[in-house]
Amino acid sequence: MIQEGQPLAKHPIGEAVVGLDIGPSTIAAVSAADAMFEPFCPSVEQPWTRLRLIERAMDRSRRASNPDNYQPNGTVKKGPKLWERSERYKARQRRRAEIERRLAAERKRAHGELANRILAQGVAIQTEKISYRSFQKNFGRSTKVRGAGAFLITLSRKAEAAGGSVTEFSTRTTRLSQFDHMSGEYVKKPLSQRQHVFADGTAIQRDLYSAFLARFVEQGKLDARSAAQAFPAAKPLLQRAASSDCQPASGARFPLPQIHKGLGAGRALKRNSGLVEAKDAVAAIVVCESLGEADRIASLEPPGFSRGEV
Repeated sequence: MIQEGQPLAKHPIGEAVVGLDIGPSTIAAVSAADAMFEPFCPSVEQPWTRLRLIERAMDRSRRASNPDNYQPNGTVKKGPKLWERSERYKARQRRRAEIERRLAAERKRAHGELANRILAQGVAIQTEKISYRSFQKNFGRSTKVRGAGAFLITLSRKAEAAGGSVTEFSTRTTRLSQFDHMSGEYVKKPLSQRQHVFADGTAIQRDLYSAFLARFVEQGKLDARSAAQAFPAAKPLLQRAASSDCQPASGARFPLPQIHKGLGAGRALKRNSGLVEAKDAVAAIVVCESLGEADRIASLEPPGFSRGEV
């Protein structure tokens, strides 16, 4: 059976124009009602130390199993070679692949969640056209973990499904991070300078200000007059978003997700769930004992619970 029309919307869809500024490790989004500046996909944490230990063990195993493929100085010999892989090497290889799979699953979930939060403000999204290959060269680790290019693809797909679009404009014609709408001048800033200081001395976080200006780009050109008229109303939102430790300004439309710790593709690991429940039960019983509520202690004790084992 094929049915006409659009499927039921699971998430709210807004109608405002949203300005977006994507960085290697942070993301800023500004609309007429709210502003957001927070870490980019904070739930995706790469276990660099664990992966390094696994890769070093794999290298030692490969060298021990293939001594004829290496020169005396430790480098690999040129020409075609046959590589023998031990069972321990294969086990470590599977372990490393599982870590990367879980990271990819959590990254995909975080991208979809963040895209839904942005689309709750509006489906007309405007952002600068960034070279994500340059991101990979200059910020390799951060780009590998967060995947800014993959996030923009997800956001574009969801926006088109909701009847909107993601518009990318050139940075050469707009230069949002250099523009000051009060003086109308372009001033270059080093990458380490994260605050945009206006002519009157007011300072706004650089990425937030770029996201604010992105809302007023039309046909590849910035409408400075409209940005100047909207700035007094947006200034409190931008300041609160920048001063709240990467949290949304008001929380009305950009709520933070429930971030889980651990590599569980967005879900807490189940192997410690019983231990957590036992600790909660013990804590509740200790509180009741301190208050003298003996009648509530029996109701709080789980089946098979023995205070002698605590």
